Amino acid sequence: MQSRKKILYLITKSTLGGAQQYVFDLSTQAKELGFDVAVACGGSGPLIEHLKKRRVRTIPLVLERDVKLGHDIRAFFSILKLFRTEQPDIIHLNSSKIAALGSVAGRVYNAFRWKRKAKIIFTAHGWAFNESRPWFQRSSIIFLHWITILFSHKIIAVSKKTRHDIHWLPLAGRKTIVIYNGIEKIQFKEKEVARRRLLPHIPGQFWFGTISELHKNKGLDLAISAFLEIVERFPYAIFVIIGSGEEEKNLEAKIAEKNLQSNVFLVGQIPNAREFLKAFDVFTLTSRTEAFPYVILEAAVANLPIIASRVGGIPEVIESWQSGILVTPEKHKDLVLAFRYMLENADKAALFAENLHKRVIEQFSMDEMS
Repeated sequence: MQSRKKILYLITKSTLGGAQQYVFDLSTQAKELGFDVAVACGGSGPLIEHLKKRRVRTIPLVLERDVKLGHDIRAFFSILKLFRTEQPDIIHLNSSKIAALGSVAGRVYNAFRWKRKAKIIFTAHGWAFNESRPWFQRSSIIFLHWITILFSHKIIAVSKKTRHDIHWLPLAGRKTIVIYNGIEKIQFKEKEVARRRLLPHIPGQFWFGTISELHKNKGLDLAISAFLEIVERFPYAIFVIIGSGEEEKNLEAKIAEKNLQSNVFLVGQIPNAREFLKAFDVFTLTSRTEAFPYVILEAAVANLPIIASRVGGIPEVIESWQSGILVTPEKHKDLVLAFRYMLENADKAALFAENLHKRVIEQFSMDEMS
């Protein structure tokens, strides 16, 4: 009897960001389809517990996001040993760090196998060279990405923009296909239930909100600065931020500096945060850089009007002023106007939400992704 195909997914961190959601969705669906599935990841974050609940086997990896030569050499040999132990048919790499190490290790592993060579797939959830960095760092990152492309058999880009960003690299165009993220059915909490759970003593206001890692790339500082002008005219408006991250202290300081403690709230990391989306009247995502964020699809399924940055694959989902409002990153006035428009034009905001909800349900399902 022929053995089941084995898929080994690898990802650097076990938090629950977009890339981790992607790995969770694919690995659990692959298991349901009868594949032998395992997920190797660094850290001890919530992804591991979620996978265990779905009976997906997890394998710990000792990894760090930043480049450290000695550590990375040890990590490379650890990954190579993992491949020899697991003997996967498909190696599916996610996140830049694990992709660079894993694609090279995969080729070395294949070099010593005459049969059942592993297929190496890398899903690009964005490119680190799009972040604001010194030129020498960006050059090094581009080289590492090219190494990943060279040693992978196939590249999956989560948006057309993600594919376009690397089209000029040798072999990239031939190896890369676009497969959008897909969304499954979500059991949302009712609006008032969600609000009481998030902020029990803040009833009745107009809620802008986001679910985001507290990272500079997410542009939360830009949203807070714009919100100062909103509060001056609409004191009943509040901005609720669900998530945690390295920028938490800086954002707390900015909120205090702007005297916005009664209108901007950092509520921290919440399990199954997307279930609370209906607490918001408007969803915002003011990122400086993105690839194709899951949370946009989740907010659309929750039937929320959306303000988002015109970056990455977001314009491939939202048509500005038809199914949401897109703003240019760092354009303070544009963001203020978008906030004001949503407050002053409830009927139009509802139409944006309806149009986007219909598009996402029809074109961005899990069935389409898989």
